[in-house]
Amino acid sequence: MVKDSNSRSRLLNWHFDDEIGTDNPKEWNWIEITMHFTDGSKRWSILYTPERLLNNLSRPK
Repeated sequence: MVKDSNSRSRLLNWHFDDEIGTDNPKEWNWIEITMHFTDGSKRWSILYTPERLLNNLSRPK
């Protein structure tokens, strides 16, 4: 386990878990990312690209 002088875990690396280079109008869901930290932990997060957010907001209800 590696910690900085403030005893806070720091981000080591991250990667996209989903393909992001698509402009397919049917692709509307979020993109997941995985982050690895200096204390050995992993965290997951989701985000939208502007294109996917637009696709999601313009879907019929």
